[in-house]
Amino acid sequence: MTQVDATAVNVALPTMGRDLGGGVSALQWVVDGYVLALACLGVTGGGLGDRFGRRIVYLVGLAVFTLASLACGAAPDLPALIAARVLQGVGASMLMPVTLAIIAHTFADPAARTRAIGVWAGSSGVAAAAGPLIGGALVAAVDWRAIFVLNVPIGALGLFLTHRYVPESRAERPRPFDFVGQTLWILTTASLTYALIHASSAGWLSTPGLLLFGTAAVAAVSFGVAETRSRHPLIDPALYRDRAFVGASLLAVLFYLAFNGILFIGSLQLQQLQGLSPMQTGLRLLPAPAALALGSTAAGRLAPRLGARPILLSAAAALTAGSVLLVLTEQNAGLLPTESAFLLLGAGLGLANPLLTDIAMVAMPPARAGVTSATVGTSRQLGAVLGVAVMGSLATVHGPRTGHIATHTTPALDPRPGYLAATAAALTAALLTTWSTSRRAAPDATTPAEPT
Repeated sequence: MTQVDATAVNVALPTMGRDLGGGVSALQWVVDGYVLALACLGVTGGGLGDRFGRRIVYLVGLAVFTLASLACGAAPDLPALIAARVLQGVGASMLMPVTLAIIAHTFADPAARTRAIGVWAGSSGVAAAAGPLIGGALVAAVDWRAIFVLNVPIGALGLFLTHRYVPESRAERPRPFDFVGQTLWILTTASLTYALIHASSAGWLSTPGLLLFGTAAVAAVSFGVAETRSRHPLIDPALYRDRAFVGASLLAVLFYLAFNGILFIGSLQLQQLQGLSPMQTGLRLLPAPAALALGSTAAGRLAPRLGARPILLSAAAALTAGSVLLVLTEQNAGLLPTESAFLLLGAGLGLANPLLTDIAMVAMPPARAGVTSATVGTSRQLGAVLGVAVMGSLATVHGPRTGHIATHTTPALDPRPGYLAATAAALTAALLTTWSTSRRAAPDATTPAEPT
């Protein structure tokens, strides 16, 4: 449900802007408001599951997400829609890390766990693949609000099935909450995101922008200091002493930065520059989530036999090729170049996705499954936030300055700078893969880690 919502919303963005009045910066917040809440609260959501029970936290998160979806569908203006999207993200922050923790608790065998994570990622990819088509069809037949209202009956069914069939599990010794770290992490990510989005309308060197970047820098340094001194840090600094874990976390940021940023500006390009309908846009975007689903399933099956290194290198190569193809493609390009690029991007993220999680999970005992999976999940969401913020701002840097969320002016769109940023992220991911998956760095995905 969360995956369908994410990809369907991208297809509906131009229609939302016309209906409620807003430029690209406002539409960035429609996407990033949701993902930002995930990035800020994902680790806390995993910790809540470890402490109070993963099943009950999943139920609460699903209820919040469902009610927030109803609020999105009824939003009278963009600020109300953005606020409801943030609330959706709060609910999702309890759903996603807990889901992976439930899988890790259920499948103790490492090889079975890798396959299960691959199936989970593949099913998420199938849902994401359906999103553009569902979104395009609902916008064409009903209205963009139907995308959110559709979550209500699905959420109600999910609440019933979870209550009846999912067993409860929790950590034997959950860690206390790090309120200082949580506050500083929210301040860091929120300030940085606002500064990056604000740059598209006010300029990168504007006084408010520089103040926001400065706030984010101070908060980030304070967060790092607080975490090293905390007995129970929000994000355990000890995890980042391991090269494989650091590599997996940074790769998650880079892969999701490129993929989500391209999905955002690609949807705007297809409708604003090429004049396609939401349904036509959904069809053009379909190869990306479809390849993501297939790639995730394939990676889960191949990892126990091949190991992480060759698969992650293939994923980085596919991401690079897709980004370069978009840079070289004209803005009004036909069907084949555009869909080929999205196919490569989806395949790259799909191949990498389950392995990034499994590398982290191998290093930690089951009792820390919630916090560990949530930490990697936070890297994913941080990448998605930065992708939409950075690439969206670069794509509109030469357009008119709007300044406020509720503006009726649509800035000019030039997607090339955004695609160049994605290419840089993809090339960095290729280099980082070589460093982080060396024999010395990478854990064996088929060998369980010793308890700590």
